[in-house]
Order: sequence, then C-alpha cells, then structure tokens
Amino acid sequence: MILKTAQIKNFKSINDSTEFTVDERVTCLVGKNESGKTAILRSIGKLNSTEAAAANFDIFEYPRRYMMEYQQRAETEPAEALTTTWALSPDDVAELESVIGPAAQRIHTVKIQKGYDNQAVFTFDVDEAAVTEHLIGSFNLDRDELRSVQGIGSLAELHQHLSDMQPGSDRLHELLAAVISNFQANSAHQTVAHLLVNRLPKFAYFSEYLRMPGQIAIDDIRARARTNNLDE
Repeated sequence: MILKTAQIKNFKSINDSTEFTVDERVTCLVGKNESGKTAILRSIGKLNSTEAAAANFDIFEYPRRYMMEYQQRAETEPAEALTTTWALSPDDVAELESVIGPAAQRIHTVKIQKGYDNQAVFTFDVDEAAVTEHLIGSFNLDRDELRSVQGIGSLAELHQHLSDMQPGSDRLHELLAAVISNFQANSAHQTVAHLLVNRLPKFAYFSEYLRMPGQIAIDDIRARARTNNLDE
C-alpha cells in the first residue's frame, strides 16, 4: 500500500492542514519552529504506529483553544482527525484477488480515516455481486446446484440461503463453509478491509539520530551485552 495524500484536522496546533500529496520518492516538511511539522508526523503515525502508546488520538491533543467546547460533545460526537488515501500495489491486489477474485482489479484507491473514537474506517468500492458470482463459480456446481443459488447477489444473502436450505451436496456444503471462513461478517467490503489492515505499513516516529563509531569490535559488543553494559 502506497500513501498518496493526507489531511489532518483538530490535532494540537492544526485546525485543518487541508489535503496534501505525499510524493512517491521523497516528501519533506519545511516550516518555522512550532508551525506544526511534528504534529503532522505524529498524527499520521497514529494510523498504524509501531508504539502502542502513540497509536491513539487523545482528547488532550485536541486544539486547546476549542478544548472546553469539544469536551462537552466528545463522547457523542468524536471529532475527525486524520484522512489518508492509498494506492494499492500489485502485491496488494494479488492478495485481494486470491480471496475475492477479479473484483480486486477494480479497487484502485482506498481512503482510511481515523478520529478521536480511534476507529479506522476504510472507504473503497468493491462489487459485492461480482465477488459472490466469482465465489459460486469457483466450486464447479452442476446445473441443479447452480439453479439453487441463481439470482443471489450478496455474500450475506448466499450465507442465509445456504443455511436455510441445508445443502445436500458436498459442493454446496463447501461453498457455505467458504462463505463462513473466508469472508468477514459475510461482507466483501469487511473482508477486503480486514486484509488491508494486515498490509497497512507501520509508522515509526523518532526524533533522535544516534551515531555509531566507524569501527565496531563485535567481540567487545558481545562481552558488554552479556554484562548489560551497552550504551546507546
């Protein structure tokens, strides 16, 4: 997955960054001290941080000038904070295709949002009917079996239909098992979102650069490691 754009709202000194593009090779943030550069990086990092302690938006990170007003509605109306858009790599598409079939080829851009409720929301277009048709077609059903599932356009409907009819053939049993085991909540959208969560890059924020000497004695490092005497 390749990060293409980001927009930060309601975070520390940032009311609204407006959407900005992340370059494919290098993105450099330039600005005066206290202008919000670190806030941008911290906010994006919260989408999928390597540090559990830095992974959530905290109410005390809401802009202070509006804090008292926001606290009154924070529980019922959690504010938005981060919106990102992503392009899928060929490997991403290949993994999706192994589960949902050719419909994966039509998923080009994914929007991921996260606010002060700390729930990641995935937005993209996936053809539920095409996924259902592909799944049914992958089990080599005979004419009578195909007739029994004809006209079904969603995974949830397929699951309900097969469960109600208590399929008598092994292939229909296998089809029902595939719906249950391979598709989150019998939904193509939730299944794709679940797969993409596992492919979302991790973000590591750091502000120190520690230098190592030009030459390192490995035996010395091992000896100091054994006595818990390593420095930074």
